[in-house]
Amino acid sequence: MANFNPEDWRRAWQKTENDQHKADQERHETAENSRVEKIVAAINGAIEQLRRQTDETTPKNKSERFWKRAEVLGLWAAAAVGVTAIWVANHDAGSQLTTMENQAIAMQGQLNEMKASGERSDKLIAANEKLANATENAGRAWIAITKFSFVNLNDAKDPLKTSVFYQNVGREPARAVRNRQIRGYLRNTIVPFSKWNFLPIWHQPDFEPKKICADVDQSESTSVIYPSSTFGFSITIDNPDNIPEDVIPIATDEVKKRTTMHFVMGCFSYETLKQTKHSSFCAFLNPNNGAIDTWVYSACPVGNDDY
Repeated sequence: MANFNPEDWRRAWQKTENDQHKADQERHETAENSRVEKIVAAINGAIEQLRRQTDETTPKNKSERFWKRAEVLGLWAAAAVGVTAIWVANHDAGSQLTTMENQAIAMQGQLNEMKASGERSDKLIAANEKLANATENAGRAWIAITKFSFVNLNDAKDPLKTSVFYQNVGREPARAVRNRQIRGYLRNTIVPFSKWNFLPIWHQPDFEPKKICADVDQSESTSVIYPSSTFGFSITIDNPDNIPEDVIPIATDEVKKRTTMHFVMGCFSYETLKQTKHSSFCAFLNPNNGAIDTWVYSACPVGNDDY
């Protein structure tokens, strides 16, 4: 009969207990990962639903509007589930820390589980941030530039005076709307007009969106712009004050000769969802081989942004 060794028995018992703990831990890990992945998938689905909802036209009847509202409430419920899961994950991590202190032999396994819990929390936090941004974008106001055009090319004093057309393509009124406009000329006798989109001048700080929008919030508030997919407004960008009137005919002639670029840029600021938003724009008169009345404005490679 084999001798009974208490130490061997203790080691065998400890190994069995550790194996059982490891198996339970792996099952818990798999279940938690599956639960988090389902929550993240639900949130991503909600974001996609919001995106589609934003692209769709206004609902045609009360029933449709009801279901749209119900969907949005469902999205916020999904976000709440995500937040709850984050709390649970963090709570689990705290419990695991206590266990780790009491069971030194299982320390490595507990640390791995805490790491996985942190990764799950990061996934849920990122998904909820995406949902919050998508929800905000679906309901906010958006001031968008829709067109640039000449006011009157036959105007002897300022034939290149330009109108900027804009509208609120969002979902709520844009309040406390302010604007700032800039107009100028860039003389260029070297680079052909077909390459103007690549001029080094575009990299200057003056064409950065936040530079274009500088001080616009201190200008006078002009109006409230209500959402519309068809109706818009326009502003006229006059001759800059720092360019003498007798220089305008010379600059206009150089623009027609394609040796000087005419550009316009500006910024709108407005209130939406209790935040101040900015829409900056920049466009240059892009020549072709025809007469100037066939030319169009093209977006500058920089300076157009929403923030």
